[in-house]
Amino acid sequence: MAESGGEPNLQSYIMDEETLKRKQKEKLKKLLATGGNPRPARSLFFLTLKNPFRKAAINIVEWKPFEIIILLTIFANCVALAVFLPMPEEDSNNTNSNLVSLDPIHTISYGLKVMLVGV
Repeated sequence: MAESGGEPNLQSYIMDEETLKRKQKEKLKKLLATGGNPRPARSLFFLTLKNPFRKAAINIVEWKPFEIIILLTIFANCVALAVFLPMPEEDSNNTNSNLVSLDPIHTISYGLKVMLVGV
């Protein structure tokens, strides 16, 4: 029954016990289907959980220093963007030339991170 003012009552937000048990069973079934691993059984349509490349990628991604490396790379890129001085008509200075040479390194590192996390 709705409360006064047209607002739904609290019961509409609370999950009944049967629904909760059903959802827990579904979640457990999915977890058991992957051998207790919360990751999908396949990645990129062909890399199974037993694939050596995927195992290595998962180990790298779950390695705590990997997260620190990602954050340091993001911070370094932010500093590089802040230091860069745009100049008209292809003019440049030594600092800008060095920063431009770092762009491919940042791009490659971000690409590798995305690839590893996606696996």
